[in-house]
Amino acid sequence: MSIQGITQSGYTAFDYAKEGMKRSQQRLESAAQGIASGEVNSSRMVDLIVAERMYQANAKVIRTQDSMLGTLIDVLR
Repeated sequence: MSIQGITQSGYTAFDYAKEGMKRSQQRLESAAQGIASGEVNSSRMVDLIVAERMYQANAKVIRTQDSMLGTLIDVLR
């Protein structure tokens, strides 16, 4: 049994979280550039908050997967 086989498409939870981190980083950079250029409005602030929440959620997925893998390794010993 392969640990990699989490989804039908061949992607693991880590792969999805990694992609989510990239998207949140892009959104954060876009919002920060807008604010730096003087475009300070509510939508830019909302984008910053959304990017932060996306990053937090994806980081939690990675931490959870790491914890689960650690538990699996401990069981196999």
